[in-house]
Amino acid sequence: MGRGLIAEPNWVNKVQFGQEKLLRKCISCNIGCADHRIAKGLPIRCTVNPDVIGEDEYKHHRLKNKIRLTVIGGGTAALEAACSAAEIGAEVNLYEQKSYLGGLAHQIAQLPDKKRIDDYVNYLKQRASLLPNLKINLNQKADLETIIHQQTDMIVNASGAQPFLPPIEGLQAAHAASNSQVFDIFDLLKNLAAFQEKNQQILIIGGGAVGLDVMEYFTKHCAAKVTMVEMLPEIGRDLDIVTKFGMKELLDKYQVKQFTQTKLKSISNSKAVVLQAGKQLELEFDKVFICLGMRSQAPLMPTLEKYSLEQGISLTNIGDSKQARRIFEGTQEARQILNEVHLVDQRKSKSMHLEHNY
Repeated sequence: MGRGLIAEPNWVNKVQFGQEKLLRKCISCNIGCADHRIAKGLPIRCTVNPDVIGEDEYKHHRLKNKIRLTVIGGGTAALEAACSAAEIGAEVNLYEQKSYLGGLAHQIAQLPDKKRIDDYVNYLKQRASLLPNLKINLNQKADLETIIHQQTDMIVNASGAQPFLPPIEGLQAAHAASNSQVFDIFDLLKNLAAFQEKNQQILIIGGGAVGLDVMEYFTKHCAAKVTMVEMLPEIGRDLDIVTKFGMKELLDKYQVKQFTQTKLKSISNSKAVVLQAGKQLELEFDKVFICLGMRSQAPLMPTLEKYSLEQGISLTNIGDSKQARRIFEGTQEARQILNEVHLVDQRKSKSMHLEHNY
């Protein structure tokens, strides 16, 4: 109940008044609560609740002018930004080129042990559905022409990130091959049913959060024999304290082979060559997953930067399209865009005042 009430302080009131669909449920990430307080000695925060102190106070600070806001992307950062702006009176248009909302968070939630992440996505979708001044455009890729047509006052780019495939010998060709056994995290999430064969040799390159999610899926649900390769001295080094202990238990329980301080040198469709302490090793596999992190995808930003400067329009880049990180950072940045929205509102009031006096 402790974590749940940090995520949703109004739990009792929402249940009492039949607003269960608007419950902002804890997703058990342990990042802002347990890790901040216990491991880092920081104030308690929350991944899904961007303001555990002020809560809904921001809603009382309404805009004085008509402000049009364009949000590019439909992930959790984009949705939080769009909802927050609409809740203070902005007219918001959100554009998502896919057929669904939630971005990477919704995709990760396809893994059996990550289903609770979708609770946050569903909350954001329900919240958005109650805002008549927020229009969501699915299957529509935003471009400059779209933004010009909207006559927007502010642009928020939240176009997300893609898996990083570094320039390692053989990697690009092996991943692109029609009979490829070299995959990234998106390959798994897009077609989980195709990865249910039992007792395979699974090699995972990268021992961060994504690599450990892949390990958890194949050990617990596919009885796979998993090997992990990580350049750093420790697998799961940057995880929150609770998840780190949980993952260490899984690594031990399923006897996952771990190669730390090990670098991938080259890869083919059946084996990988790695370097450990100056020695070259060959690791065979049935399938290999490249989990070397995510890289920001913001292809429209150069065009948007030029346009915003020419027109004097505010432009903000948030979430993974700014820097690939966790849901936590994206949610915080999404709520912080309200500071810029209010500045736009103030500038418009000042401009109208000057025009009136003139």
